[in-house]
Amino acid sequence: MTDEELRALIRAELAPIRADVTSIRAEMTSVRALVEGIPLTNRALVVLQQEVRGLKAAFNDFARTNVTAGEI
Repeated sequence: MTDEELRALIRAELAPIRADVTSIRAEMTSVRALVEGIPLTNRALVVLQQEVRGLKAAFNDFARTNVTAGEI
């Protein structure tokens, strides 16, 4: 076998593997977008939790005071 025939044989055997790798890369791009968004989602959730705690504290302070109808 010549070098050219050997190269052609190797290319033919590697073609399905190359196609599989290409499809895996395409699938991983969508997964990567989801994984990279996790820190942003986590930060948004932390901010939301802090805001809810602040609202609860404000409502509790308001509930502890005796307000009149005129103040409302």
